[in-house]
Amino acid sequence: MKVGNEKVLGGLGGIGIALSFLPLIGTLIAVAGYILFLMAVYDISKVYKDDKIFKWSLIGVILSTVGLFLILLFGVGLDFLSSPNLMSVGYKPSLGIGGQIAILFGVAVYIYSYFLIYKALKSISEYVNVSLFKIAGIFLFAGSILTVIVIGVLVNLIGWLLVGISFFRLPEEYPLAKQE
Repeated sequence: MKVGNEKVLGGLGGIGIALSFLPLIGTLIAVAGYILFLMAVYDISKVYKDDKIFKWSLIGVILSTVGLFLILLFGVGLDFLSSPNLMSVGYKPSLGIGGQIAILFGVAVYIYSYFLIYKALKSISEYVNVSLFKIAGIFLFAGSILTVIVIGVLVNLIGWLLVGISFFRLPEEYPLAKQE
C-alpha cells in the first residue's frame, strides 16, 4: 500500500510542535502541529489495523496538555495571582502543600503522557522499519522526565524535530505487517 499524506502531515506536525518555543505564534503553530501529527498517526494506525497507536498518541497529547496546564497553573499562575504584595520589597512567593501536590501530579501526568507517545512511536517504528521513530520517542520520554531540570525542554524540542524527520523518512510503500 502506498504512503499517502502521512509523510507530509506527520513531518510538518513534528516540526510545528518543535517550533512551539517561538514567541507569539509558537502556541498556534504547536496546536496545528499536534493536529497534523495526530492525523498522520491515525492514518498509519488504520493501515496496520492497530488502533492502540492512535489511542496512545491521542491520550498522550491530551494528558501532556493537562499536565502542562496543571504545572503552569499551580506553579506560576495561582501564586502570582494570589499575591497581594507582589510589588513589595523582599516579596518571596510561596506555594502551599496543595499547590505542591498539584505540581507533582502535573509532572507525573506529563511524564506518563510522553510514555504513551513513546509507545505509539515505537510501534510505528516496528511497522514501517524506520528506527528514527523509536529514537524520537526516547528523546520525547527522556525530555519529559528532564523537564523538571529545564534541559528537558530542549530535549523535547529535539524529539519533536526527530518525529518530523521520521515521517519524512517513511518509505514510498508501507511494509507488510509482520505475522506473529
